[in-house]
Amino acid sequence: MPPRTESESEPERELPASSIGAARTWALNDADPDPSGRYVLYWCRAYRRPTDNLALDHAARRANELHLPLLVYEALDVRYPHANDRIHTFVLEGAAGMRAALEARNAAYVFYLPRSREESARSRALESLARDAAIVVTDWYPDVGGRKQLWRHTASMARRVHCAFEAIDDACIVPMSLLQKPETNARTLRPKI
Repeated sequence: MPPRTESESEPERELPASSIGAARTWALNDADPDPSGRYVLYWCRAYRRPTDNLALDHAARRANELHLPLLVYEALDVRYPHANDRIHTFVLEGAAGMRAALEARNAAYVFYLPRSREESARSRALESLARDAAIVVTDWYPDVGGRKQLWRHTASMARRVHCAFEAIDDACIVPMSLLQKPETNARTLRPKI
């Protein structure tokens, strides 16, 4: 493959209009998009990247369909079981690049950095932003912060918002919902793909 020139850029990855695309999308509540919503809110949690991010692309597509702006919310929550300085440094160093890339896509970006575990637990920043959203989109990723803890937090938020709440599985090339059980090695995964 020839090297890329500066004028060439990575193509945007789109959710296919197929069963695989549908297998990536999870409706987490029964609400419809709020017609009075001021924006589509993407709650960035696991896929902390501005490109090659199907959840972000889905949120942008929904914003375009509704003729609304896109607002991306990212926070650093220090309460998950494997929180450490290395991961947090990675997130904080990436925030500036994330903001610049999102602004280039005409999306707004909000980053919340709590000063303590207590401040993180008391924060209502996401709920406040969700009040004005037409749709909330988030990342569906089963292992970040411990499966049960992440799911409880996501499910709790989905119950509290008044608008549609969708999660997008971009954790693997093949959507995890298409596999019957967790796969631990290539020998058993290959025949299923």
